[in-house]
Amino acid sequence: MEIQVNYSDLYGSFSSMTIVDHRLAGPALLARVQLEAAALSSMREDAGVEPWARVLFLTELGRRGATLYGPPTAPMLSDARPTLSLRDLYLGTGTSPLDVIVKEQGDRVGLGLRSFSEEASLCPQDFALDIPYFALHGTAQRTEDGALVATWHEVAIPQVDPERTLRTLSTPAAQLCDTIAAVYSADDTLRPSGTEYEAAATALIGRVLRPFIGEE
Repeated sequence: MEIQVNYSDLYGSFSSMTIVDHRLAGPALLARVQLEAAALSSMREDAGVEPWARVLFLTELGRRGATLYGPPTAPMLSDARPTLSLRDLYLGTGTSPLDVIVKEQGDRVGLGLRSFSEEASLCPQDFALDIPYFALHGTAQRTEDGALVATWHEVAIPQVDPERTLRTLSTPAAQLCDTIAAVYSADDTLRPSGTEYEAAATALIGRVLRPFIGEE
């Protein structure tokens, strides 16, 4: 049989397990921001920040008025000490196997992420695809006393242009799920572009910095 498959609903979602102490967060903490060496160099083995994402993150901090500091190289004057320390930063891309449902949508079928175990699907309950994501993790501490202001855990699946996500597949009905998975795995045009990853990253960075500019 020949059938149209719409992959578009796999994209554009996010999850957040970020915790913020809004009693402590505020614009004053962004005055002087210190980053660990691992966040400033992709050459280190413990680096967890992809270079393009580092540029975005540092640019957004600077745009919000932050003066940026690396690890201290000498004693600092009290009025030049960082106000906020960012630790264990991770900003990067990856893929994760996620459970996927396949449903009829008129004369085509559409894919989406499974919301609950018993959700109806044309494919088996354990049908999964390796879904691309951008993630931002880390902690923000008030430097003067070490108080934990925020722990960040944000993951976004970039939005992909819907015009790239529709495919016409020729497959026996019994092999529909296998064919859907094979096409998704092999077709690079179903992956987010660099611009689409940047859009997802910019949104996550803006979300985690919002409490520090007086927005909840």
